[in-house]
Amino acid sequence: MKPELDIQIDGGVKLDNILACKEAGANVFVVGSAIFGKPNPEEVCRQFVELVNG
Repeated sequence: MKPELDIQIDGGVKLDNILACKEAGANVFVVGSAIFGKPNPEEVCRQFVELVNG
């Protein structure tokens, strides 16, 4: 595998599965529907960042 290449996941990425996506090798995550339309999108973004960055 080429570590300099990004692997993106787009579609269905949620708080409960983003770590599995990361463990599978993804390093770019499209989480639009998991954020937009939520009562507090800023908080959801913070939760995603905390999960991915550990």
